[in-house]
Amino acid sequence: MSTDPGTSSDVRRTERERGVFRRRIVGTIVVLAVVAGGFAFASVVQGPRLEAGEIDAARATRLAGEQLTPAINQPVASLDAEAVEVEPAASVSAEVDDRSIVITFELPL
Repeated sequence: MSTDPGTSSDVRRTERERGVFRRRIVGTIVVLAVVAGGFAFASVVQGPRLEAGEIDAARATRLAGEQLTPAINQPVASLDAEAVEVEPAASVSAEVDDRSIVITFELPL
């Protein structure tokens, strides 16, 4: 009975290479899962973002009572109307309507 000494070292090398490959695959999957979890967490904790705004600029410069309606990506529960600031300073009132904030300009812009 003769055994080839090269065969057992080839088997060990192949097993070692498979182990390295498995560790790399598992490591890659773990890293991707952590990154995906981080992005999911960031999307949950981010604040509301502006999606769109609507105003008739021509009428807002001529007429009082024109409204700017920014659309937000999340429902807004409440809004402190005094916290709304317009640059340059203008007299405004603000109301929340689910995912929109209605800002009414009391004077022409």
